[in-house]
Amino acid sequence: MACEAITNAIRHSDSGDLEDPGTATVVVSGAGRTVRVEVLDASSPDTAPRLADEDLEAVSGRGLHLLDILSGGRWGSCDGDHGRTVWFEAGA
Repeated sequence: MACEAITNAIRHSDSGDLEDPGTATVVVSGAGRTVRVEVLDASSPDTAPRLADEDLEAVSGRGLHLLDILSGGRWGSCDGDHGRTVWFEAGA
């Protein structure tokens, strides 16, 4: 799930801009049996994390569906002063 969030940060935000790259930061925290992962990126005015329409023949676009299923729907995103954060929780 972390790989999906990181890949999306690089592919779909200004963090992956080849001419003026930003950064992507991963923060992992835990409480009890729950782990929270946050991926902070440079954001982009053109993209926002969203579940793609379900297309059985699509060769991409399923990552957030997997993240949604595996996290039990415990994920989201928010924009801040320094970019966007996509987060998810896993565990009990």
